[in-house]
Amino acid sequence: MSLELHRVQDVVNELSRRITIRKYYEAVHIIDAVGKIALEDIIAVNDLPPTDKSVLDGFAVRSIDVLNASVDNPAILELCHRACDAIRHKLAIPVSTGDPLPLGADAVVPIEYAEVKNSKLYVYKPINPGYGVAKRGEDIKKGDLIVKKGTILRPWHIAALASQGINKVKVLGNINVAIFSTGDELVEPGSELAKGKVYNSTKYIVASSLKELNFRIIDLGIVPDDEIAIKRKFIEALNIADIVISTGGTSLGKRDLTVKTMSTLNNLEYFVHGVNIIPGKPCAFGVINGKVIACLSGYPVAALIELEFILLPSVFRSLGLANISRYIHVRARAKRRIASRLGMMNIIRGRIYNVGNELEFEPLKLTGSGVLSTLLKSNALLIIDETCMGIEKGDLLDLILISDPIKI
Repeated sequence: MSLELHRVQDVVNELSRRITIRKYYEAVHIIDAVGKIALEDIIAVNDLPPTDKSVLDGFAVRSIDVLNASVDNPAILELCHRACDAIRHKLAIPVSTGDPLPLGADAVVPIEYAEVKNSKLYVYKPINPGYGVAKRGEDIKKGDLIVKKGTILRPWHIAALASQGINKVKVLGNINVAIFSTGDELVEPGSELAKGKVYNSTKYIVASSLKELNFRIIDLGIVPDDEIAIKRKFIEALNIADIVISTGGTSLGKRDLTVKTMSTLNNLEYFVHGVNIIPGKPCAFGVINGKVIACLSGYPVAALIELEFILLPSVFRSLGLANISRYIHVRARAKRRIASRLGMMNIIRGRIYNVGNELEFEPLKLTGSGVLSTLLKSNALLIIDETCMGIEKGDLLDLILISDPIKI
């Protein structure tokens, strides 16, 4: 018996059309928005800086007045000792870092380039126009897009919002995700590991990936390989969460009961078992009353791939957030030929190296869906489309960078 495999894109399209997550947004103070996903484009309403300003301690001048200054022939300027807000010919005004630039000034002479003697300023080096000056709007211009809808907010986004006087932002709320694992062989970390048992790592890679995106995790523990117990757990999860995830029991063996049980749930509007993705093809998805159920692999690598490439894109697209990515995309040359299965979306783990002025990608030799160390050893993922028969050495690749490249 074999699975009928459905295209990843078809599954994502169907799920995103059917998922309904109610009250998924909230307005939060910017200090509480770090790591959350912005649900609106935010446009700058002010220039930053709001006026030309000095970026160092020194003296505001007209650059033309110090154009030929030197140690042997210093430019001698009158020094303003009272409150002066405008520059005239051969006048210097003391300024500190952050001070608005006086009207008529176009440069700032650093303290170390000048000397005050007898109420005069002696300048010993020529200064170019714009030196020591931040121009109005140089950092951010009024009308600039400072946060794009779907952005995962980082500290620099928060600073940009604060610079505009914005103290609240509309973000994706803490969506409830209920997660449990199935398998008589599983025990939780921290428990004694009896003979024949294994620690449950898959649930934790899935839950922590979601927590990183500020989903609220409801851990429903481990369920034995028993159809009645699994069905009860699905029903419990559907009553308390918008998204239900199980790990394990997705294949076609006698003890693989999770998908079989999920398929018998009442009001199942959509059901699919088997997706053309490697690793992760035995996963299953369903929708009940707008809530999505994801039966992910019991193997950690496969479960992560299923989460990142099927479930999360479906959820985000259903919320109008189609372009979210927590990772950087880079281009690199294939270090060697990479085989792939035609008709399958192949997710290849590997390493990117800095080689001279180029990046090179080398796939890892061990790629099994249960080999957790491949994620520890890799720093990039390559997506090979289902229509591609393989990658040739030297081909330029689009890659997802999950950690820093290795320097050679």
